[in-house]
Amino acid sequence: LTGLAQVVGKYNTSPKDKLILDMMYIERFSIWRDVKLIFQTLIVFLKKDSTEGFDKKHKKIKLTSIARDSYVAIDGHSYDKLTHAYAYGKSQLSVKTLNQNFGLEITDYVTMNFFELAHIIDYIGGIEIELDEREVKELNRVVAETDFGGMEKPMAKTAGLQRLSGTQAVCFARIRKIDGDVERGNRQKEVLSAMFREI
Repeated sequence: LTGLAQVVGKYNTSPKDKLILDMMYIERFSIWRDVKLIFQTLIVFLKKDSTEGFDKKHKKIKLTSIARDSYVAIDGHSYDKLTHAYAYGKSQLSVKTLNQNFGLEITDYVTMNFFELAHIIDYIGGIEIELDEREVKELNRVVAETDFGGMEKPMAKTAGLQRLSGTQAVCFARIRKIDGDVERGNRQKEVLSAMFREI
């Protein structure tokens, strides 16, 4: 949504084919149940009849993004960018804005920052991501410039399929200068999908 904030949400089941947010189930975390990681570009799970939000049997998930610059009605603030809902009213107003503008049914949520996301990715052993030459260069620039509060910040050495650490994966998900917000949203979905594959 904005800055370092991510929203994690759990909500009611809704009619089939409706866009709703649902939870990512991380079985390896005894303290984390039904967790969904959401980045600056809001990631939305597309559901049909599943109460899980993804197909465990076939190991498939469906994701789409809601751009943070989407022009939406924000309660008490007229129309503005979706990302501004967080600035005006933190997670509560962000969730309310999503529910009102996109017909969602979010009832519970948690906020998470980049450090926590990096720790979760490290906890599951990192993720496999295919990098091209431009992404390697930009990833290393973003890694070098991002303060992770003392966490290790290894650099990527070559292009190709590789296992990224938590800090690398978060920085990969933030890349946009080489191609823009749409591709950044796609990278964020890649990170979520890679996490699903690990668990």
